[in-house]
Amino acid sequence: MGEKGKRAEDVGKEAAEKIIKYIKSNSPLDEHAEDQLIPYLALADGMSKIRVFSVSDHTRTNIWVTEKFMPVKFRIDEVQKIIECERLD
Repeated sequence: MGEKGKRAEDVGKEAAEKIIKYIKSNSPLDEHAEDQLIPYLALADGMSKIRVFSVSDHTRTNIWVTEKFMPVKFRIDEVQKIIECERLD
């Protein structure tokens, strides 16, 4: 968030606004963590779900790749920001 020449007060305000958005989203995961959990969802038995802050392009790519290697099907609820994974075997 910080940049050369950017006032510390502005950096602090930006950080506070971002954390407030995360808290209000009721998501335990930010966009930097969600894509890393996709392979673990694929390894779980049955149906797995996670709520995310937003569905990042990294997450979509990881879902695509994981579906190529594992017998799973992912579904994304864009409104509720929930990613589901179902084992197909």
